[in-house]
Amino acid sequence: MIWANDIGCLTNLFKPASDSLVKLVLSSNPIGADGLKTLSQSLSNLRNLEDLDISSTYAGERGTTYVLEPLAFLENLKTLKLKDNTIPGETSVMLDISPLDRIVSPGVACGVNWVSCGLAFVIETGLWRSISTLDLGQNPMCAQGMHIFSKGLIACNIVTLTDLSLSNNKINADGATHLAEALSRVGHGMLRLSLAKNMISSEGMIALAKPLHNMSKLEHLLLTENGITETGGMALGNSLIHLFNLTSFSIGRNPIKNEGTTSIIIGLQNSFDSLEALDVSICHFDGPNLSVPISAGLARMKSLKELNMEGDALNLQGLSHITSALTITKFNLVTLNLGGVQMYADGAKLLSGVLIQFRYLKDLGIGYNKLGDHGLKMILPALHECASISYLGLQHNNLGPTSIFLLADFILKSANLVQVLLYGNNIHYGPNGLTPLASCRHKVTWDTDV
Repeated sequence: MIWANDIGCLTNLFKPASDSLVKLVLSSNPIGADGLKTLSQSLSNLRNLEDLDISSTYAGERGTTYVLEPLAFLENLKTLKLKDNTIPGETSVMLDISPLDRIVSPGVACGVNWVSCGLAFVIETGLWRSISTLDLGQNPMCAQGMHIFSKGLIACNIVTLTDLSLSNNKINADGATHLAEALSRVGHGMLRLSLAKNMISSEGMIALAKPLHNMSKLEHLLLTENGITETGGMALGNSLIHLFNLTSFSIGRNPIKNEGTTSIIIGLQNSFDSLEALDVSICHFDGPNLSVPISAGLARMKSLKELNMEGDALNLQGLSHITSALTITKFNLVTLNLGGVQMYADGAKLLSGVLIQFRYLKDLGIGYNKLGDHGLKMILPALHECASISYLGLQHNNLGPTSIFLLADFILKSANLVQVLLYGNNIHYGPNGLTPLASCRHKVTWDTDV
């Protein structure tokens, strides 16, 4: 643990190595503003520093100001991390950091700060001109902040930007519209775009769909939990058809329903060969009917490694289509989430016939499916064959006391198993309670653990 009073001694230690020091990590130490003031007096001498991490150091507004000033001298700086430093919104007005235009920086991370840190540090400087990776996730940027941010992107013409993360910023539809304008100017070479949990709605998605047409190099697109409905899903689908290199796509937890889901699956067809991760969880579509076009798409995704369909009401008919398609991707699938798909015992029997072929499966989620003791008996033999499984979700499955011995036997024999979710079941109601699981309790997440 390093405190403010220790910084002086620390800086004296690295003075002799000032020309050779390339990485300095002081994260998660209660240095505070005073300690960072002391640090700032030595930072300008570290001419070859490439990586500076002062995350979670209680920097605040004052500490951040101290650190930013000497960064103008660090011409080789590539990564700066200022996460979790409680920087208030007013900082963007108070900081004068224009000398930072000399910094050549391919990567900056400013997560869990208030919006000002990202905007003041990046927009008011020439740093934009060469940046390629920018993480401003978990800042309450909102629409107004997104407007300023987008203006900065356009004004500095950041055509080098390849990786942009703005997740969990509450930018809403207005903010998404501003961002869309910026992406139409500088998004052509972008590889990764993360916009999860921003309440952009269908209005914002329709605006963003326009620049997506021309972002043909995009590999990663994250749009989880944004309140996007059918119309937004359809607009997105029309843009996805222009993307040929997607490896990861998430539209989970958006009520895009039938037409939106269908449009997106059709739109993904030019990325079927490259797609490795797909999240269409809790999209509120008609499982039995939509499972036909979805399974047809899955059957062509030969590189698929991760599939999340949690909360999609497939029931037995839809599950039959999906599992049939998954047999084609059996050699690649590593993560499969079918939690809450109305599987029941019959679905467990159906899935067991497929699971036995997934030799590399590590994460399997089948919680909230009311499997019951009979369903567990159906699926456990297949799970024994999946020797690589490390995570198993069996929570809220109506499992009773008769299942506890079967579970104990399976857990003890599974060499790679690290965690099993069993909360929300009734396995402890037998005469022995949880005692049969005692030897493997460290791997089990139970009701008392959540």
